[in-house]
Amino acid sequence: MKPTQTDTKLAARDPWLVPLSEEEKKGLQLVEESADPEPSWEEADPTKGVLAYTGIAKAAGIFVLAFVGLQAAMMVAGAWTLHWSLGVLAGLIVAVPGAWLMRALWRARRNSRRIDEMEKLRLQADVLAAGGAGYEEYARATSNLAPRLAPIFDGQSGRLGAYANDVERLQDLDRQLQLECDQQAHRALVMATRRSAIAVAASPFLALDVFVVIAGNLNLVARIAGAYGLPSSPFLAARLLVQVYRQIAALGAIELGTELASETLSHALLARLSGRVAQGFSAGLYTYRIGVTAMALCRPLAFSESTKPRPGSLFKDLFKQLDADDALS
Repeated sequence: MKPTQTDTKLAARDPWLVPLSEEEKKGLQLVEESADPEPSWEEADPTKGVLAYTGIAKAAGIFVLAFVGLQAAMMVAGAWTLHWSLGVLAGLIVAVPGAWLMRALWRARRNSRRIDEMEKLRLQADVLAAGGAGYEEYARATSNLAPRLAPIFDGQSGRLGAYANDVERLQDLDRQLQLECDQQAHRALVMATRRSAIAVAASPFLALDVFVVIAGNLNLVARIAGAYGLPSSPFLAARLLVQVYRQIAALGAIELGTELASETLSHALLARLSGRVAQGFSAGLYTYRIGVTAMALCRPLAFSESTKPRPGSLFKDLFKQLDADDALS
């Protein structure tokens, strides 16, 4: 190949510079520089902390049971070495309460699973509302899980007639739940909210505030579970409270706070709040959030817009009562 004029000039300026041939130029490939990808940050899951504390609590409970069992076995063995009758007596003393405790724990574990079964029923109700089939199976499963709700399903044929479709039955179920269960649960919620708010506003100690709030929340979720026909159990209440805390951690109280601010409070009203009244109001707000979430978890059907609890009137009365107590003190 005959060198071009440009190649001749380059060779004259730098004798060590050898121009590339056409074949060598074709063999070269352009390498495009790619920008470094932006690091992908994993979103923090607020429920992991609750799950971690739940696992720690379970591990602590297993450790305590194992320790108590070991101590009981050592007591029986020591009594047997003294005399066989003492060993038999010690064995009975250990076996009877132990069997009762294991039976209670087993029943509590079975009852605590009712919360998960209720979640499945809510999902099934959503499928039915979208046009799915299987309302009879849904009604039977709900009645078995919460026997108190069985009369609601039994009376639907008399209220709606024999030709009602599944959507109409779900709407009737929503109304009956509001009349029979939601009102009872909401009364317990109003009492617990006022009690928590007033107790925190009047309490001078932080430790007492924490104790009052936790004890009140356990009692509240137990009463709400009973209002919907779920068996009363401290383990069920604890499991339900964990589920409530998990949902609150995931959803936050922003939506509720916005609704309350728009319905009940003004900037001038907030400016007149003293420190203790503000703390009591916050405790009442959180208790109300816990109660509403517990109602949603115990319900076999999700709240509709017409049956969803509205916090406006409740907190108007609550604030007036707190403001009056603060003025008297």
